[in-house]
Parts: sequence; C-alpha cells; structure tokens
Amino acid sequence: MSEVSPKKRRKMWYKPAFKAEWLQEPEFKDWLKRDSTNGNNSYCICCGISIKNANKSMSLAHKNTDKHKRNFESVKSSVAITSFLKKKAEPESPKIAKAEALFAGFSEHHVPFAHVTSHQAIHQARDEWMSDVNLNVFK
Repeated sequence: MSEVSPKKRRKMWYKPAFKAEWLQEPEFKDWLKRDSTNGNNSYCICCGISIKNANKSMSLAHKNTDKHKRNFESVKSSVAITSFLKKKAEPESPKIAKAEALFAGFSEHHVPFAHVTSHQAIHQARDEWMSDVNLNVFK
C-alpha cells in the first residue's frame, strides 16, 4: 500500500486595502479618506499621513494614538478658510450689471457723480436699462 501524504495547508495571504464603506462608519467618517496617490492605502486627514496596507484594526489603532488625538482636536476646533471668503454676489439683473459697468468707467477716471447724472450716454440709456438705478448722492 502506498502512503497518502497529508495535504499541506497553505496560509492565505491577502493585501489589506482601503474599503469605501469604512467612510460610512462613525469612527472613520471624520478623519479617514482614500489616499489619492495609492488607492489601496488610507489617508488620515488630521495627521496628513498615508496609512499603508492598513486594515480596519490598523486604522483604529492609528486613531487611538496620542498624535492623532491631538491633531484631531486641533482640526475640529479650527475654522475652515472658506468660511472667511464671501461668495461673489451675482447682479440682480442685467440692467444693474450694465449700470455698474458704466459707473466703473466713470469712477476709474475720478469723474464726480454730479457729472455722471448729466452725461448724455446715461440719458440715452435711461429709458432702456437705467430706470431701476438710483443716482442720488448721499453725504
């Protein structure tokens, strides 16, 4: 009889990769994202580092480090720079936009508004698009 050798079990190795569903979980959604240079890696927004070959437990371990906790509190308490930038308001109507463009030309050459109200081009255009514009001078 021939002897049957026992089958060797091979260990299954896998390369840990970032999973998009992690971003839905509360412990990851505030600070974790996919690394833009390598899609298999995770990226910590707070620390600014790529977590290579990180599975879920490695990402949680990073979250519990002192450095990450310190950076997370700093980021959470900071104000985004976009909050200081005002969104450019769009003109209320094309009439107002045309009037603003016309007045910009006068103000560039330091022409007083008293002269602007008597300017022939404005009087010609008044019926067309200047009816909504108020040229009162306030001191």
